[in-house]
Amino acid sequence: MTVQTKKKIGKAILAIVMAILAIRVILQPFFQMSTFSQIFLLNGLVALIASAFGAANAFPSKIKVSVKYVWIGMSLLLAAVFVDLGLVVSWAVSSRFWPLLIIATFIWRKPVMSLPEKLFVKIQDNPTHCGVVEVWGKRSGETVKPGYKPSVPFFPFKLTYHPISLEQRKTEIIITVWCKAATKMYVECRVRFSIIWRPDSKKTDDFINKGKSSGIIDLLADIAEAKVEKFSEDEKWSEFLSHKQKVQEALSDSITGKTTLFTGDGMPDNHNLGIEVFGILVDDIEPVSDDLKIAMLQLPMEQAQRISQHYQATTDRTSAQKLVELSGDKISLKDAMAMIVEVRLLDEAKAVKTITDFKGLGSAGAGGSLIAAMSQSGKGGGK
Repeated sequence: MTVQTKKKIGKAILAIVMAILAIRVILQPFFQMSTFSQIFLLNGLVALIASAFGAANAFPSKIKVSVKYVWIGMSLLLAAVFVDLGLVVSWAVSSRFWPLLIIATFIWRKPVMSLPEKLFVKIQDNPTHCGVVEVWGKRSGETVKPGYKPSVPFFPFKLTYHPISLEQRKTEIIITVWCKAATKMYVECRVRFSIIWRPDSKKTDDFINKGKSSGIIDLLADIAEAKVEKFSEDEKWSEFLSHKQKVQEALSDSITGKTTLFTGDGMPDNHNLGIEVFGILVDDIEPVSDDLKIAMLQLPMEQAQRISQHYQATTDRTSAQKLVELSGDKISLKDAMAMIVEVRLLDEAKAVKTITDFKGLGSAGAGGSLIAAMSQSGKGGGK
């Protein structure tokens, strides 16, 4: 053993001896006390240490609170309280002051009986909730399941629970996007969709930080609008109205990162919103302008009218060609068309007109017979 090592050992032994002597001097008054006083003093020291554990979470610089500090401090405090109560009861029973114990018990019966209600909080299970553990108003990052949970709402611990409903909910969201109408012109369209979701019990901090339900809905609308408008600006508005499936896939991708539909277990969002998504359904896509809505309603009727007019024109031309053939080319196609059209119009108006009024056709002949037959057929069909 070297000389240097011997010196270090000697200094260490001397330091230990000095510490023992100092503790003895400091605790000398304690050892001179009665056993009763010593116990009370020790319990007071334990209560002080317990308070220090609880107050440690109250410092502004402590961002992440510790639930363990609360339970350690609370355990020490309860131990000290029960020891003190035992001493008081023992002293009162063994002396002539036991009536005071009965009086004190009567006075404090209500506060003592109400302690279980204050020290236990019920987290609801119908609908299902979870409880976010908070200490001094700061979230600890821990959650508890439904049921009765121990709570320490008083100084210096301040441990409480923030309940969050985990019930599935269906929310309707409306967004507006721009679509092509013509060169350098755009039409504003409204997309109405429903989303089935609930808070994620594992990400309650994100859910609360984003403003809970109201804040989440606003953020979902912004996320969905930005995603859908990326492709809607390149599509004609009339075509965009029928692309519900494409819009639904875009909405799913924007919120969950998946384009496929999903059922069963929820999928977490990919924007740190703290939610689980169970389904997305596009309810309706329509133009914002009322004039465009009216035009959309009139469009099928106009298309049907054009088809009907084209069919009538084709039928009239075919009938006129037959009339020319039956007349032995005595009338032109133009005159035959005029005859066919006028007969049809007269028949539609339920008017009576002789066939001989037509130019270029006598009272007899194959053409006149055809016209008469067609006219009679039309009238019969109209009855």
